[in-house]
Amino acid sequence: MKSVDEVIDSFSGMITREQATAIANGDDPQDPPGETESAAGLLEFVKTVKGSKKREDIVKVYMVDIEDVIYRVFNEVVYKQGAKTSRRRTVTLGRDGNTINIVLFDRLSEQIDDEGFERGCRMVARNASLDVLKESLLGTKNTAVSRLSPSGSAITDFSKLHEGDKNVDILGRVIEVSPVRYVTQIGRNGQTPVSDCRLTDSRNSIDVNLWGSSALIVERMHVNDTVKIEFCSVRNLGAKLQISANDLSRVLIMR
Repeated sequence: MKSVDEVIDSFSGMITREQATAIANGDDPQDPPGETESAAGLLEFVKTVKGSKKREDIVKVYMVDIEDVIYRVFNEVVYKQGAKTSRRRTVTLGRDGNTINIVLFDRLSEQIDDEGFERGCRMVARNASLDVLKESLLGTKNTAVSRLSPSGSAITDFSKLHEGDKNVDILGRVIEVSPVRYVTQIGRNGQTPVSDCRLTDSRNSIDVNLWGSSALIVERMHVNDTVKIEFCSVRNLGAKLQISANDLSRVLIMR
């Protein structure tokens, strides 16, 4: 049996000591899901556990397997814990009304981009940690993720874009890219990264305005790269259409 400190380390330090103690010492009489579950199945299991016990009697963490469609992929976030730099990414699995987040760290977060995990793909995560109270999943050092099928759902003909479109995915080739700059937003502390690029579908081109974590991706972007932008919106600026992407979007450079 692992010690509490070993459990915390296996989660890259991203769980509480209480959660780690539950994993190290807790044997829950309620059996966890025994087979690979969908997001809806895990949420139903969570509902059952919460409804059958007092809050103080709930074992908060289970190790589970999940397979479902990727609803949303967020950009990777780099953060520091003392002298250590780590990477974190959230992936949302399931469908409208039945979605669950899985938070992935370091190698797993990097794998999502390296292997082209996209919105609409089927994803499998094995040995993920289900936090019952937060209704979310965490990847550990023992977690493995894989992609079963590509989505092929991105818009590749920019003439099909319309003002007011939201939560769309587009795919194009970079023909211009601007460096990151920082602006101060009213009502927000600190500065927000902002950048711009221009994509082409080989016939039409469109400007893309990037904010937050999406803007930081341009530091790795080059002319002629193929780029997919997920969960972006379309607006009209100066009588021409423009794509807008922010922290809720995802920018993927298709190497």
